[in-house]
Amino acid sequence: TKLKVDTAGSAEEEFEFAALDKQKANELRNFILKKKALRIPDEEVESADAGKANIPLIHLSSSDLIRVGVSQNHLRTAGIIVLFFMTLRDRIEETIGDRFLDVFDQYTDQIVNNLVSYGIFLFLTLIIVSFIGTLIYTVFRYYDLHLWKTSEGYRVEAGLFNRIEQAAQFDKIQMLRWISNPLRSIFGFVSLRLYQASSASRQQKTTILVPGCKIPELTQIKQTYYGDQRSSVPELSLEIDRRFFWRRLVFIGILPALVFCCFGYYGAYWQWYLIALIWLLFMAFYQSRYHRTWICNLSEDYLETHYGLIERVSKGLLLHKVQGVQIKQSPYQRRNALSTVVLHTASGDLSIPYIPLDVGMKLKNLVLYIVETSKEKWM
Repeated sequence: TKLKVDTAGSAEEEFEFAALDKQKANELRNFILKKKALRIPDEEVESADAGKANIPLIHLSSSDLIRVGVSQNHLRTAGIIVLFFMTLRDRIEETIGDRFLDVFDQYTDQIVNNLVSYGIFLFLTLIIVSFIGTLIYTVFRYYDLHLWKTSEGYRVEAGLFNRIEQAAQFDKIQMLRWISNPLRSIFGFVSLRLYQASSASRQQKTTILVPGCKIPELTQIKQTYYGDQRSSVPELSLEIDRRFFWRRLVFIGILPALVFCCFGYYGAYWQWYLIALIWLLFMAFYQSRYHRTWICNLSEDYLETHYGLIERVSKGLLLHKVQGVQIKQSPYQRRNALSTVVLHTASGDLSIPYIPLDVGMKLKNLVLYIVETSKEKWM
């Protein structure tokens, strides 16, 4: 097996062994993780390991992986396919030459001229290809996934051809993120990420991802992260300002609709006007619901944000792990006494947009007070 050791202090791994015997690699990993907790005598670590090591939390079977693949965000895969075909013309010219460009342009013009009639067929084809591609990737990447809870943290192992094992200590976990959608809600699980302290260029590689975490296991992991004695009921809920909706509607809804109308006017294609109307109505409904579902729950020692309509994204952060607090204001926000609060951690940022400036300053002062007075380890 290949073994890598990484810290938050550099962009690359501190060192790696390209090929080690599996038993030797496990012994070296356990030795490093135990010696990291120097405040605990070796005898106590060994006794704790004997009672708590390798408690199985999550195992994804083949049927679980199929449900995970079905509930994945297929629009991301569809976007990759669309971008590929958008650059296909240049690829044809580079590899084959100009002989097939006329044929490619002819089919492109035919599709644009009959966008409505071809649109349903192209959309269904794109969704089917995206679904199959996402399902294959999910099975290969997360085959036979196991998540264990040890005395020091979590250990995850997954993969069909390339078997990858990761370990994360409790103190090193900076932030939790779990994502749900209608299909995942029906299946009873979420996609969970555990963000570890790492350099900015290696955050994705050190993040532990469990694409199918059931609700009881999620609750258990949250309790371990927050602490059993912490308040489970938020003391305060913050809602973002209504102008957040109007600003997003202008830039994401109205401006693209005007661009579609220009395409219809200069290209004499009436279908673009229909697309512009559908886009504007959809974005007005979507952004209104998106604004209403944006919630920030604040407790005495942790903060959670929840947002999203189709995909419901939730983030949880212990306040004493915050590395810095930033108050950001665009010119529009300054004119309207609004602000965006950004909480910086060793594994990424958490933002709370469009809250009143006085509320943002109070939140900033509260977080800084907790960071300065807390005696708990942040890493």
